[in-house]
Amino acid sequence: MLLESENRKHALSGFLRLGTIPGEMATLVNVIVSLKKEHPEVHIEVTQQDSLKTLQLVRQGKINLGMNALPEDLLQQEARPFDTLYQGKMMVVAGRNSPLASQKSITPEEMRAYSFVLYKEDYIDMFIRDFTEQFGDVNILFKTNSDSAIQSAILEGLAISIGEARFGNTENRY
Repeated sequence: MLLESENRKHALSGFLRLGTIPGEMATLVNVIVSLKKEHPEVHIEVTQQDSLKTLQLVRQGKINLGMNALPEDLLQQEARPFDTLYQGKMMVVAGRNSPLASQKSITPEEMRAYSFVLYKEDYIDMFIRDFTEQFGDVNILFKTNSDSAIQSAILEGLAISIGEARFGNTENRY
């Protein structure tokens, strides 16, 4: 009984508003479940949007914590503290039947020969802007926030995409 009373003194309560990019939702779900088990009185709300919108909502005090994918030099300009959870690098996403699928590396010239379907996200836009400044324009078939539309275009061999690789040995899902 005394242990239970002591634990309640340290229990958290209130609202926690989180903002995240779509790619982090699966990871965040497990974190939320663990947090709720330890602190059932915490009410958690999660919004999903692009990185710059998440940063803006933190600045405005509309969310308490944001998970985004932005270059560190951009975040270091912020007056708020931030932590890097992982370092990512961009990779090409191609269908299993694409000639690119069997290659270990791809040159920018090879990439430019394909149409792109892109996730509508700030860090993807920044990457494409930097890429085109360095290597020339790319053919963008479309941008979307729909994972299934991107997957469909890749599976049908209509386009390739780019995404962040952060799990070392990545599996070709498509």
